[in-house]
Amino acid sequence: MKYLKEKFLQSILIGLTMFCSLEMAFAGGVFPFDQERDYIPGELVIKGELEDVTKFLQKEKVSVQEIISLPNDNVHTIRLLDKQTKILPLAKKIKELVPTVSIAEANWFVALTEVKPPKDTYWLTQWAMENIGQDSPSGAQGKEGADIDILQAWTVSKGSKDIIVGIVDTGIDYTHPDLQDNIWVNEAELKGVDGKDDDGNGFPDDKYGWNFISSGRTKLYHGQLGHPDPMDDNSHGTHCAGIIGAKGNNYKGIAGVNWNVRLMALKFLTKDGAGATVDAYRAIKYAITNKVDILSNSWGGGGRSELLATVIKEAEENGILFVAAAGNSASNNDDVDNYPSNYKIDSIIAVAATDNKDQIASFSSYGSSKVHIAAPGVDIMSTIPINKSDRTKFAYAPASGTSMATPFVSGAAALVLAANPELRGKPLEIKKRLLSTVDVMPHLSGLVSSQGRLNVHNALINRVNEIHQEGETKNKDLSITAPRLNEEMFDKTWTIDEPEATQMRLHFSWVIADIPLYDLISVYDSNYRLIFRFEKQYPNGFWTPWIKGNKVLVRFANALVAMETYEEVEFPNPQDGFKAGAVICTTDPLTNKTVCQVPKLSNPFANFASEGFKIDKLEYRTKEEKNEGDNNE
Repeated sequence: MKYLKEKFLQSILIGLTMFCSLEMAFAGGVFPFDQERDYIPGELVIKGELEDVTKFLQKEKVSVQEIISLPNDNVHTIRLLDKQTKILPLAKKIKELVPTVSIAEANWFVALTEVKPPKDTYWLTQWAMENIGQDSPSGAQGKEGADIDILQAWTVSKGSKDIIVGIVDTGIDYTHPDLQDNIWVNEAELKGVDGKDDDGNGFPDDKYGWNFISSGRTKLYHGQLGHPDPMDDNSHGTHCAGIIGAKGNNYKGIAGVNWNVRLMALKFLTKDGAGATVDAYRAIKYAITNKVDILSNSWGGGGRSELLATVIKEAEENGILFVAAAGNSASNNDDVDNYPSNYKIDSIIAVAATDNKDQIASFSSYGSSKVHIAAPGVDIMSTIPINKSDRTKFAYAPASGTSMATPFVSGAAALVLAANPELRGKPLEIKKRLLSTVDVMPHLSGLVSSQGRLNVHNALINRVNEIHQEGETKNKDLSITAPRLNEEMFDKTWTIDEPEATQMRLHFSWVIADIPLYDLISVYDSNYRLIFRFEKQYPNGFWTPWIKGNKVLVRFANALVAMETYEEVEFPNPQDGFKAGAVICTTDPLTNKTVCQVPKLSNPFANFASEGFKIDKLEYRTKEEKNEGDNNE
């Protein structure tokens, strides 16, 4: 292997003097900083025997441009010819396979910690992006930090035009000034002949997507059902599009989660917001054909459709993540199915909505197992079609719903892919990344499986929260049975503690109680914060969510049953009888006696629908102990 040159770096300066701008002079050229990554593309830093590393790279057919060495420390910066080389996997491979190397890593970019908000007109209304406690567009006071941490995320990536997000909705206003730069464009059709399928995908003139609405259409468009114009005539789809990818820092309106992305318009909902499953099916098939990375679905309803389930599974097999709204019925999706979010397909992420105080939205559906993550969804400012606004420059409006929460997660997934292109085509890994990096909140436990609200910065750098960190898991058998068929009122709390634990979860072998109407069975953490409240019976067992800490409390407050009967009681007059609680009084005209039916409760007896519960297992995780030699120098 021939090296172009080899230099000895005399000093390294990291800090304000070197990283105060996006470009800087370096070795007679321009510092090759890629805004979409947090390390310098094409550069490896190794500590160890250089000759062994170069032989390894030659064997792997990786070409080197130049090497800069610190000879006294045996540290070398290796610049590769191909700047698109996946540095992190290569560094890991060198560390594992070259025994004379103690350190192999990327050349990480270091910059000023100050992050400035974008120059967009209505940025301060976007509390979901940066919540400094400001009021929402409707005037609700916010809570500082109740946001998706996007400013820090943008120090890692602002998106990539390589990533395509399909918005299955009412269409998109692809002429909107804040969206047009990020609209997916089929260049072959844009530059082609009208009425001809220039790119051969079966859809002639599909410049920005397709209108799949089949209801009421009797004529095909050049042999294809539907129409090539996916213009939004409702507002919903454009609003979702703005959350994902409104152009940032352009002195217009708002900033989307991604400043750079491609938004594909997949219109299947009418101007009234209604649609058919067969049209949704066709929209998803089109997305698969045209190689989208993420499908954002802020819609739901109807019964289970095998047709939809089949095509969503097909999308998964083609490497597409499917993000879906949990619904706005304030119901428990573990009990009442909401489609498409409830299909049992691993690539689906079901999204609940939170407000600007990090509380679950009053309308949001939830579910400890079937809803996965929460994201901002109340009073969200975003784009609307220009023809829906009185003023062209103010084609923006706030809206609420899990429909708004969903594109935050879709946008976050797109940003993760932009920063980590090795995850493309791996929807399950993207889903795991998003769920394991949430901001954990005890009050969301039992409402979403991840137990938290989306944090985009954490997702980009894969900062896994404590609940989802993998540590040693230990088991312990328990035998805690609530008193059964009680004839006395009681309110009892059991404390389960494990001093070594950092996280705990309990297994109930059965829960049979008169819930949620009469009995209360709930689980709390060591700070007495509610983690989970049972809303239905689990005769076949149930695992609680993971709970941070070394102590869990379980409370059972029962209800008794009494029979109501009536007894006849004589009163001087009906008025006295009614004052005593009588429901019926009669007066004999002959004797002038008043007899009333007065309700009477029997002595309380056991509620035979309230058997209680049994806890039979405890799982807990302990903190991993690191040996002193585990840390790199």
